[in-house]
Order: sequence, then structure tokens, then C-alpha cells
Amino acid sequence: MKRWWFIIPFALALFLVTSTAFALDLKECIQLGMANSDRIMAAKAEWDRSRMVRDASIGNFLPGMSVQASKMWLDVSSNFNMSSAMSVPPGVEPSFAQQFGLMMSQFDFSSLTTVPNHRDDITLQVAQPLTQLPMIGFYDKMAKDGRELARLGYEVTQDQVAIFLSSSYFNVLNIRKKVETLKKALEQVERLNKDAQNMMDQGLITKADLLKFDMRRIDVKMQLFQAENDLQYAKSYLAKLLDLPVDRIDCTDADVALREPHDLSWYIEHGQKERRELRMTSLQESIARSNRTAAYLNMVPSIVAVGQAEWTDDGLITTPDRTYSAGFMLSWNFWVWGKDFFTARAAGYAKDKAIHEAKSSRIEIMSSIENAWRNDLVAHEGLASTQSILKQAEENFRIEQNRYKTGKSTASDLLGAQTQLTGAETGVAGARYGAILADAALLLAIGYKPFPEIMGGKSDE
Repeated sequence: MKRWWFIIPFALALFLVTSTAFALDLKECIQLGMANSDRIMAAKAEWDRSRMVRDASIGNFLPGMSVQASKMWLDVSSNFNMSSAMSVPPGVEPSFAQQFGLMMSQFDFSSLTTVPNHRDDITLQVAQPLTQLPMIGFYDKMAKDGRELARLGYEVTQDQVAIFLSSSYFNVLNIRKKVETLKKALEQVERLNKDAQNMMDQGLITKADLLKFDMRRIDVKMQLFQAENDLQYAKSYLAKLLDLPVDRIDCTDADVALREPHDLSWYIEHGQKERRELRMTSLQESIARSNRTAAYLNMVPSIVAVGQAEWTDDGLITTPDRTYSAGFMLSWNFWVWGKDFFTARAAGYAKDKAIHEAKSSRIEIMSSIENAWRNDLVAHEGLASTQSILKQAEENFRIEQNRYKTGKSTASDLLGAQTQLTGAETGVAGARYGAILADAALLLAIGYKPFPEIMGGKSDE
């Protein structure tokens, strides 16, 4: 019985811990999301693959060694007749023929007629390419540039995922703020509706005025229902990105300071130095040029220095058991129906394509810096405007309430003021989060980390 008193509180505490929401700040959201991002994992795998390709290309400069071994069982049929092959031609003097026969009888020619029944062979060959070294050098340069391109792509993917995660995070905060605002608005409208009912009972307003309040209440209630559904979807989507249960998602408000934008020239200058996509376009051009040159070098005859050692055993004393050789081997596919020529031409056109695409990408990249800068200016100005509108909407709603109570204002005027207040309250939160994201996008546009205070890296301050 004592054990149960110990287990029950422990199980209850465990249930409460596992069922409570997981309070997430922006840093935790980015870290968890990046750790579970398939895009980042795919970019990392591509980087790893390119590093292995680069490491493998180095060996192409070095001599290649190969070994070949064989064991063969032979079944040879020979029609060689030793007696007929050694007979004396007609017309030879008998004394000379007799002496020749005595002399030949002193030798054993059985080894010449013995047929082997097996053959064991081991061949070791070392080959060093000579005329192919320039082509190998260009392919190695392609592998080196490809490795750097994959590394930059991995870093760009990390920053893009961080922006996307922060956008989803702020979307949850924005919708949650909208839900809170609409709940407050619904309470205001319900109070106004209740006051309107009392005023109608006293004959101060008409039935039509009361219906306007009731319609506004229904409209706000519907907006609240929509916002609550949007919030659940936003939390569900963020939970999938973070690989967490949706009931454990509870985002804390982000305490991110807004940045004062610099002049456009400052961002253009730093973007030209730091924007990784600009370096990626140059690498793509370099890879295409190297591929074109290597394709033409592939049409050059190949000369390879070769050294070879062969060990053979077939049971015969007349067969050498080892052979060593060294020299050069020439190989030239001079007639392949134009395949190598057209391959080289295709590589040339691919180089031209890469050059034009790189120029187009550079224009778009530099334009994206200006676009991000202008969006950031608009976001900051929009935040200042919505904050000013909120103050005016609060004061206007207070004035309209007093005027309505004294009969100097209509129900439509009061409800219009309340609608403006609700819109202004939701607008301020959205404008603030939008300005934070605009700051991050501007940093990303010049090649900086989007949230340097969280992710590290250079800052524009």
C-alpha cells in the first residue's frame, strides 16, 4: 500500500509535465526547426557528397595500380608428330643420316610436345597518365569549385530556413494577438449591446439601433472563430516544422529590437562583398568553363606510362615464369562518329548559358538588395503609422462613447469607432512583427545572418 502512495504522485507529476505546453522563444524555434529541417539535411548531404568527389579527384593525378589473377584448367588436343617432324629428308647420304640420328637421340624433346593442363597467371600493372594530366587538372578544379558551391549552398539554405521558421513563429504570435484583440472587442460589443438594450427599454434608441449592435456582435464573434481556427492551423504547421506535438507549442513574445536602416549605398557595398549567391554564380561560371576545356582536351591522344610484372605457372619448363615490362601506351579514339567533338561543342554552349545566367542572376541579386531595403523602410514607416492610428482610434472610441451616451452620436458612429479600434490594435502587432522580419530579410539580402543576436555572425550596427 505504501508503494501506491509513492507511485501515484510521481505519475501525476509526470503527466502534468508531459501535458504542459512547451514555451518557445525565437531562438529555440530556429534551433529546433533547423535541426529538423529536411532542406538543411539535404544541403548538408550535398556538401558531404561534393567533398567526397573532390577527395576522389586527387587520386586521378597519381599512378593507378591494378592486379589481375587467373587460374585456368586446359584441355588441349595436339596433332604434332615428333617422329615425322624429325625425319631426315630424302637424298641425304646414309652416313650423315646415321650421324644425325645418333646426335638427336641424345636430346629429350618430350618437353616440346608436352601439353599443359593448367595455367595460373598474376599480372600487376602500374599506369601513369601523361597527356591526360591537363584534362584531369580541369576536372579537379571542377570538383573543387563544386565543393565550395555546395558549402555556400548549405549556408544559404540555413539562413533561408531560419527566415522561414521565424516567419512561421511570428505568424503564430500575430494571430494569437489578433485572437486576444477580438476577444477584447467581443467583450466591448457585448457591453455596448447590453447598454443599448437598456437604452431601448428606456425609449432612448430604436429597435434598428439595437439590431446594429447585435449584428456587430455576430460579426466580431465570427471573426474570432476564424482567428482561433487560423491560430490552431498556424500552431499545427509550426509543430510539424519543429517535430513537436501541437499541444506543446506556446510561443513567447519575441524581444527583438528593431534596426535603424542605413543608406542604400551601404547595403549595396556590403552585399557585393558578403552575398554568397554572388560567389555561387562565379563558381558556376568557373565550373562551366573548366568543363568546356576538359571536353576539348579529351580529344587529344592519350599517352600513358606503363609498368607491368607478370607471373605465370603452367607446369612447363619452356614457359617463362615471370616477365617484367615497361614502356608507353598510346590510345586515341580518332573515329567515334563525331561524339567527342559534339560533346565538346555542347560543353561550350553550356558555358555560354552559365555566363548569361550568371549575369542575369547578379542583376536579380543586386535588385533584391534594393527591394529588401525599400521593404524595410516601408515596414518601419508602417509600424510608426499604425502606432499613431492606434492612439487616435483609442481616443476616437472614447469620444464616441461619451457622445453616444449624451445622444450626440448615432449607433453607426460608435460601432464604426469600435471597428477602427479593433483594426488598429491588430494592425500594430502585425506591423511590429513585419518590421522585425523586414530587418532580418534585409540582413539576409546582403549575406548576413538574419538574426545575428541569435545566430551569430556580422551585424549591421
